[in-house]
Amino acid sequence: MKHTNSEITIGNEFVNFIFEEPGFGLKGIMGFLESPEGMGKLWRVELKNSAGDIFSLDNAVECIVSHKKDEDVLHLSWNSIGLPGEKDSLDVEVGIELESISGLSYWTITVKNKSKNWGIWIVDFPYISGIKAEGMKLAYPHFLGRLVSLPGSLPIKMIYPSSSATMQYSTVLSDSKGLYLAAYDSECYYKEFLYEDGISYRMRNFPEEMGLLGKDFTLPYKAVVGSLDGDWIEAAKIYRNWASKQKWCSKGRLSERKDIPSWFKDISVWFVGSPSENMDKLCKVLDTSVAFHWYNWHEIPFDKFYPDYFPPKEGFADRVQELQNSGIRIMPYINARLWDTAAKSWESENPEPYTTKDRGLEKYIEHWANQNHSVMCPYTEFWQRKVSEIVKTLVRKYKVDGVYLDQIASMSPVLCFDKSHGHPAGGGNHWVKGYRKLVEETRKDARRINPDAILTTEDHAEPFLDLFDGFLTCNSVFVAPELIPLFNYVYSGYMIAFGRYNGKGFAMKNTQMFLWGTQMGWFGADVLSVDSPDAQYLKELAQAFLSARKFLLFGEMLRPPEIHGDNPRISALWREG
Repeated sequence: MKHTNSEITIGNEFVNFIFEEPGFGLKGIMGFLESPEGMGKLWRVELKNSAGDIFSLDNAVECIVSHKKDEDVLHLSWNSIGLPGEKDSLDVEVGIELESISGLSYWTITVKNKSKNWGIWIVDFPYISGIKAEGMKLAYPHFLGRLVSLPGSLPIKMIYPSSSATMQYSTVLSDSKGLYLAAYDSECYYKEFLYEDGISYRMRNFPEEMGLLGKDFTLPYKAVVGSLDGDWIEAAKIYRNWASKQKWCSKGRLSERKDIPSWFKDISVWFVGSPSENMDKLCKVLDTSVAFHWYNWHEIPFDKFYPDYFPPKEGFADRVQELQNSGIRIMPYINARLWDTAAKSWESENPEPYTTKDRGLEKYIEHWANQNHSVMCPYTEFWQRKVSEIVKTLVRKYKVDGVYLDQIASMSPVLCFDKSHGHPAGGGNHWVKGYRKLVEETRKDARRINPDAILTTEDHAEPFLDLFDGFLTCNSVFVAPELIPLFNYVYSGYMIAFGRYNGKGFAMKNTQMFLWGTQMGWFGADVLSVDSPDAQYLKELAQAFLSARKFLLFGEMLRPPEIHGDNPRISALWREG
């Protein structure tokens, strides 16, 4: 297809987009792009046939193209696109709408599929190539947030929602300008955000009924592309303006919420692991509200034979009571995602029909502790009931104060193709729908037994902020020294976060948690002697945290003040483990 130098532009005083004809590849965004002539991207579609063959095409495909402007909306069309063995099989329509009062624009795409042999498998949109790299940085929502230099950190793949994409936006930054890239998706569809060598960005979308012949695809939300003046903190506040209006913030701020027990809002320090005599001694020294995240309370080894947690270790119930009498709140661990195929219950309860399945309807297997764990489909009532029963037993029989449901907000969703579960095959938002129902019903069931019981999970993907009482942020140390409080700037005042991996760098890590409004600690009690300087410092931090809770926990995180003077700077490199 021949390319000309003709261009189509749409913009306002804040942002300007340049598209090249005839393929409408995106060529310019306020100086952020340097795409060679004729190489601009905008979209890419991947199709599959019944034999599993893959065919892909993009906006440079030979076809009939047209465009028109309606006030602040640009319409781009590609019609009568041919596929192998077929003519006039696809039509693609893109709409770009400018917001008049800012540098944001809202993008949509529809792919009309008339093919009798090919089904839509993946739609990459928006697809932006030629992003300038030299001197640029990228802020993106890996764990709490990560700020990296380009292009050295590429490729980057973020799967939403998970620890690799806890939110739906990222920002490419120059000195004082930002390229803001987001999905304003209220229903939390499975998607991937890709930054690749070149540099290119694309949002990868997976349709419901992936590969179904004759099925069209319309992006079920708006992609957002825009420019901003400022840094990653400014970008976070732009996203907060949208995110705070979504259902996961609909219960209001922490200070207003009555559904989170007051005792949990009062916690300032966490222990983790197994109980020890030193825990009781430390509690007296710290003289603050503490909680204990209890691992290995069950007879089965960690990460083996899930979900056969019962009976627990001998003396578990008595020790729970003893610790509670010492003022320690108890929250045991369970996994809310996996079923070990070697567990006795695999045979007795027959969970295989309710496991996630690939396109060949084979169950997905993950390997933890050298075991074969099947990923359960959260959309099934079978798995929702199973998790709820485990939680109810712990709350009713063993009187725990709450339960930790591992992996829900951390691990990536799985594209499940088993339609017998009641959801569409492949893509869609059934993963989040399923887990939202699982958590909501489990929470209700636990609260019928103990109105003050809590549920927490690993990491902090945004779709679950209104359903879990708290979120464990221990894994964020894995991306230091690139770690930034991106999530905190967006959701401060709306969620309770707790914990880091502790031990070395103890004072530094707990100070960071204090400043970021996070319940501190999450360490094995035996790593800290009761008469150590670290213990005394943690006591002072914990008491200060409670006295400033109105700001640190309930308030909105604002840009930090500039500190001047001759105070020394202290640095340390945190490594995984």
